[in-house]
Amino acid sequence: MPLFDRQTAWRQGSWIAPASNAGVCSEADDASILVVITHDCDLANDAEPFVEFVRGTQVPKTDGNFERAENARKLHVTLAAGLSVELTFSERFAKAKADLEQAQPKLDGHCDEAAKAILKQWLAARYGRPAFPNEFEKRIDQVRKKLDGIVSQAHLPKTLVGVFVALEDVGELATNYPYVLKMVLVYEHDGDSNKAKAASDAADAIRTLFEEAYGASGAATAIDLESCDAIHVTKMTLADLRQYDQWRLEHVSFKAGEPPLAVVRF
Repeated sequence: MPLFDRQTAWRQGSWIAPASNAGVCSEADDASILVVITHDCDLANDAEPFVEFVRGTQVPKTDGNFERAENARKLHVTLAAGLSVELTFSERFAKAKADLEQAQPKLDGHCDEAAKAILKQWLAARYGRPAFPNEFEKRIDQVRKKLDGIVSQAHLPKTLVGVFVALEDVGELATNYPYVLKMVLVYEHDGDSNKAKAASDAADAIRTLFEEAYGASGAATAIDLESCDAIHVTKMTLADLRQYDQWRLEHVSFKAGEPPLAVVRF
């Protein structure tokens, strides 16, 4: 019976428990859970000869530092009731469909749509995140820790949907030329005015931080923070999303369901 015709039960996010994976991966051990990461359409397409998996291990419970696709290298996700796994990006491998047809491995389950959305976001973020210039990274070190603290503090009441940044010049600049930076803190207040204030206060604190560290906008010589605004999630437009990249703190888990944008690390 064919595994990969148009009626295949295999889906991105399907998983194979340790007892069933012997015919899929010779390197899998008794604790390995194999999660399918190939797109649904490619699983059913004869032109795609391989199925890609990521090898994971079960964890007692998910760690918030690795949920929501905030960490580009490691993901904690719940596949089913009582089954939380840690996935590591480097543990991916491909298996020929022909070999799987011969082995006829049994799928043990499919993650729900929420978990699948997070899995997709994690996979996309790995390749989509931009790399900042080394010179910019060196200059931002002066405020990096305090900047992380401001954003983390604002997120404590689960206020922020995301932090978005746009860097005007992505090359290596000479010492006397500033990097021009724009930041947007996107929040969702759910009718709670305190959350809007928390986001606004964070934007104010960031502007003050950069001015004290680098000088006022227009006069800064290292990093010129041209703007830092707090806006409601409904005000973030498609044009904005094309201009900005999302900066994800690996230790701050933002809400699920947002556009799967690039991971940005300062």
